[in-house]
Amino acid sequence: MTRSRAQDLNVCGVTAAIAVIDGRWKTSLLWLLESGPHRPGELRRQLPGLTEKVLTQALREMEADGLVHREVHEVLPLKTVYSLTAFGRDLAEALAPVSDWGHRRLEKLTVAEGPPAPSPTSPKTRPRDHPQPDSPALDAPTSTHKKVATAGEPWPGRPGGTVHQW
Repeated sequence: MTRSRAQDLNVCGVTAAIAVIDGRWKTSLLWLLESGPHRPGELRRQLPGLTEKVLTQALREMEADGLVHREVHEVLPLKTVYSLTAFGRDLAEALAPVSDWGHRRLEKLTVAEGPPAPSPTSPKTRPRDHPQPDSPALDAPTSTHKKVATAGEPWPGRPGGTVHQW
């Protein structure tokens, strides 16, 4: 989604909201700033894999969209602090039900996945790909879902990313 969609008056409200938080890091930044003001270095330390360039770009876009306030203290070296605006807090509150829905979905996927498959290297087990005749595994449905991470665990397929609990 492009930045211009965030200002387009001819889109639905959901599209306008998603345009503001679109990107890999913005929801995580919103979540961190919800706990209070943070300096850029603090934000980077809490989000491994986030580069200084991308952090600066995301915070500038969030500031332009009215979600965060940037305060520069006139001391040497300069001290910059970011905090949520009232508009940003409104967005964080609006995202809380979406977060709840996402957690319910992850739990549902985890339950649907079932217990982990036996290790093919284990001497007492056989690989699931080659069940023996008259084996219950022949009749058992196979799941195509991948493991879903829970809060605090690494996010699958995203190096350095973590799952956050809103």
